[in-house]
Amino acid sequence: MAKANIKQIAGRRIFVSYCHADYSAACRLNEVLEAMCRRLGDSAVFLDCKGDNRLMAGDEWKAKIMAAVNSANVFVILMSTSFHASPFCRDVELKRMLERRRLEPHVKVIGIALHKVNLKDFSVEVDGQAVALEELQCLPQELTTTAAGQRPGLKPINRWRFASDAWVTVGEQIEETLLADNHPVFSARETMQLIEPALSAPKPIAIQASHLPYLCDRGEQHDALIATLLAWRKTNFVRPLVLVTEGRTDDCLGKWVERMGRQEIVKSLGFEEMGLSFGHFKPFRWPAATAGLSSVEQARQRFVRQLADVLCPHPLASEEEAFEAHLTRAHPTMLWVDCSDTCQAEHAHCSLEGLLAVLSACPSLGQRTMLVVAINLIREAAAPADARARLATEFQSVIDQAVATGGVQAAMLGSLPELVEPDISYWSFHDDVNGKLVDDIEMLTKALPTGRSSWPMRTFAEVARQWFHHH
Repeated sequence: MAKANIKQIAGRRIFVSYCHADYSAACRLNEVLEAMCRRLGDSAVFLDCKGDNRLMAGDEWKAKIMAAVNSANVFVILMSTSFHASPFCRDVELKRMLERRRLEPHVKVIGIALHKVNLKDFSVEVDGQAVALEELQCLPQELTTTAAGQRPGLKPINRWRFASDAWVTVGEQIEETLLADNHPVFSARETMQLIEPALSAPKPIAIQASHLPYLCDRGEQHDALIATLLAWRKTNFVRPLVLVTEGRTDDCLGKWVERMGRQEIVKSLGFEEMGLSFGHFKPFRWPAATAGLSSVEQARQRFVRQLADVLCPHPLASEEEAFEAHLTRAHPTMLWVDCSDTCQAEHAHCSLEGLLAVLSACPSLGQRTMLVVAINLIREAAAPADARARLATEFQSVIDQAVATGGVQAAMLGSLPELVEPDISYWSFHDDVNGKLVDDIEMLTKALPTGRSSWPMRTFAEVARQWFHHH
């Protein structure tokens, strides 16, 4: 039978308490905690479905779990209605954890809200007194700007637009709690005491145009992007990454790329932890239809000059000199180019093959020399929002071939959808917006053009900017 106790070499012994209905969330939390433990070097995690602690058929599971509960000094509870409905989770695990917290002040109990729950439900009787989880640390928390300054607030995992952002925040706040006893994460009760007086205060609007939801509410594109980035990271970024997105001018593809580079890619790849930033973030030009390209080599030479212009101080530099300048500079670089979906298929095919030929000839790259090239397929203004670009299939075929030969890594991110009301509502809680407009979203939505159920990004951006200016 597997050992019942947590590794005794650990100064911090972390027990994850969860209901098996929340198995996937427990596995995600385990990933976060294991990464934290590797950094700290003196911590270990007990999760009954992972590693040496995994419960097997025939195990005395209750005894094993309670042995872990009695030896742990940090408890992380995945709070959900399923947890509260489980007699064992509520009346056995939770009770023992709160008993130990009451008797041993050094013991920490941290709640993770998977969705909106009534924190008062997470209460047990200890020595004749009710002890509730609401009096302890509850995560994840976000800072919200109010007239009185920034205040923390509990924001359950499912209220975050992207769960990956929520789990990163959970990991950071748990680590902060463990390392800085004199700077604890605010408890839910303390949070409410802090934010309730501010709810009636005038709420300043400090939203910038860059905060608009160019990317943050585009679920399909975001999921495809993140999957591609994770696969790229596993190769240590050795080949250039090509990302193709479709849309109309009103879908603000330029802003989409800008936000993708400034926010999603930087966050997903952990630039801050690696001490990185995009040293170059520049556009370049697609060969005009009047260029009269007759061969892939002609297109290739045009893109060599384009890349030399953005990567090298000498615009007439050779291909080798341009890439050598990029490697010497040792800064991640993101470039983007617009291609009209109305151009002739033969011209587009030839141009794309020329670009991919240049990128495939690039020497091996790495963490500090990663290269991202974003291609925007611009469809006609009158095209339906959900239509595929005319050239999309052609591009997919050419890019698949370049990926198969190992020249580049790539992803077709599809066509940008228009915004619908739920997108705008989600956006009001996302990243830089941080709930600043939560009370104004209904009025802001009513200010949008009537007679339709979705709006292009440009339409929403113009209405939002006017709203910011007048309110």
